[in-house]
Amino acid sequence: MKFLSIIITSLIVIISVLNIFDLPIEFRFEDPAYNYLFVMSLCVALPLSIFFTAFTLNKRANTILTVAASILLSGPSFVVYFFASSDYESIREHGIDQSFEKINEVMVDDARYRLYRTNGGATTSFGLVLRRETALIKGVNMVRIMFSKYDASEGVLRILDEHRMELTIAPDMRGGKFEIIQLAI
Repeated sequence: MKFLSIIITSLIVIISVLNIFDLPIEFRFEDPAYNYLFVMSLCVALPLSIFFTAFTLNKRANTILTVAASILLSGPSFVVYFFASSDYESIREHGIDQSFEKINEVMVDDARYRLYRTNGGATTSFGLVLRRETALIKGVNMVRIMFSKYDASEGVLRILDEHRMELTIAPDMRGGKFEIIQLAI
């Protein structure tokens, strides 16, 4: 039981840490609501798994330190859970994540290149993120960020040839100029 508890806790800790960092390749669900549900599940599983693992340890000092760590992790986990759950119901009902809204998409071979508008709320500007999404299994994609730009809200993707695509970014303010970016596919 001790070995299984440590393995499960280790997996949950590794998955949590990997989700914190901006890695070049990420795994995402096709349905945005599942991404939020996954994060909420990690927020519950992380402190609980550490807490239950504490009682499988042999030395009392290790148990006390591990229980303390699980209690300390409960605070940040609750905050993340709160924010994820506040958006979850709306996303589940409407199927659209307003903070990461798909605005354009092109298909090349087995990959979808999707342009998203980011929206951090009233105190931030919009941004654009271009991601290459390849289906691994039904409903789960391997995602690689190709390009991002802060302070932009509209863009259009166009395939130039089998090796290049063009992203045209509309000016964010009046009098601005269109920005044209060519990217390797």
